[in-house]
Amino acid sequence: MPETFVDLCLAGRARPEEVDDFVDRWHEAGDPRPLSESLGLTHAEYVRWIADAACLADIIRSRPRPRARAAAPAGEARADEEEYGPR
Repeated sequence: MPETFVDLCLAGRARPEEVDDFVDRWHEAGDPRPLSESLGLTHAEYVRWIADAACLADIIRSRPRPRARAAAPAGEARADEEEYGPR
């Protein structure tokens, strides 16, 4: 599934103030998904954003940030580490 605008913002690859550019690309691409889905907004968030575009940053800030991926699977020490920390 393509990344949503909210996904891009949470990953630090877009800023809320760039939403108009994202919407323009959505129109040009002919994305079959509704705009709210492409943006990554719930219906209530979409309605709120339509009524007050400035609230988008607050909506995005209210979302949990994606967790960083671990370098090695849990329980596996890297070659330069002991099982419980660096040598």
